[in-house]
Amino acid sequence: MASYEFVVDADPEHVRDLAREVVDAAGFDASWRDEWNASVQRGSRVRSVLLGAFAPHVRVDLAVRSLDDEGRQSVLRLDNRASGLLGGVMGAQKSRAGWNSLRDELAEHLRATGQLVEERDPGPSRIV
Repeated sequence: MASYEFVVDADPEHVRDLAREVVDAAGFDASWRDEWNASVQRGSRVRSVLLGAFAPHVRVDLAVRSLDDEGRQSVLRLDNRASGLLGGVMGAQKSRAGWNSLRDELAEHLRATGQLVEERDPGPSRIV
């Protein structure tokens, strides 16, 4: 599955709150496992199975970590957790579009606030 990281010039609390705002505005439901990790989704896996591409399912794990000891920079990591294949080829395309949309909205917001330091594709997920 795809992963993506944003290095942000802000403390982890600020990055977490900013991510909450963007996720909510993008129409995703967030389920926070703890203070720094969430699973966000739009759509339903069951509906995706029943309705295919007409009901795409997007699920992304989100994690916020401090990048330095002083907490001046943070990493916001996204891990795509839904391939969309249960909805067929069209479902997979729509799921990928939802992933790209969330990633792009976060990047745009971070750029607009002047807090984005770096974007990177770290490869396969390492956060559990």
